[in-house]
Amino acid sequence: MDERVQGIAALRDDALRDLCSVRDDFAALAAEANRSPITSAEYARRFNELQARQRHAARAITRTEEALAFVGPVEDDPIAYGDALYAKFPLTQPTFSF
Repeated sequence: MDERVQGIAALRDDALRDLCSVRDDFAALAAEANRSPITSAEYARRFNELQARQRHAARAITRTEEALAFVGPVEDDPIAYGDALYAKFPLTQPTFSF
């Protein structure tokens, strides 16, 4: 389970890096527009591209939050999670021959 949490954390970190990159690119676009004239079509194209990247990164963060919400209870108390799972699906319970 630790590997799964680490994988989710790595995905979240990648998405956060992407959001930071988009933020920096938005600032660079605004600075470029103030410094030198660019066409409104070029500005709109780059702005829309940045918005799409921002939405993609935000969706990735939402997916990692959902995954962590699923993994969290298992990490907090794996025995209680297993007991609840076995109560819900009795056939998944291992059989022991002691």
